[in-house]
Amino acid sequence: MDVKELLVAVASSGLATWINTTRGAFAVVEALHVIATVTVFGTILIVDLRLLGLPTTTRRFTVVAGETLRWTWAAFSLAAITGPLLFTTNPAFYFGNFEFTIRLAKLNNLNCSK
Repeated sequence: MDVKELLVAVASSGLATWINTTRGAFAVVEALHVIATVTVFGTILIVDLRLLGLPTTTRRFTVVAGETLRWTWAAFSLAAITGPLLFTTNPAFYFGNFEFTIRLAKLNNLNCSK
C-alpha cells in the first residue's frame, strides 16, 4: 500500500467521515486541541518563570512543578488524541503541508535520540 492509498483510506474512514459530517464535531475537536496545546505551553511557562525567580521565589520549585505536572501531562494526552483526529479530516492536505512535515521530523528525532 503506497502513501496515497493510505491517505485515502484514512480520509474515508468512519471516524473521519463522522468528524467531517457531524455539525460542530470538527470545531469541538479543534478547540480541545488548541486548549490542550496552550495548556501544555502555559504550564511549562509557569515552571520556567519560577526557575527564573519570577514572579516570586517564596514557593519552592518542587511544589510549583508538582502542581503543574499533572496538568501538563493531561493536556499533552488530550493534544495527542485530538491531533490525529484532526489529521483524519484532511490527511492529504496535512501530509503535504511543509510545517506538518517539519513537526513530524522533530518528533522522529526526539524518538530516535532516546
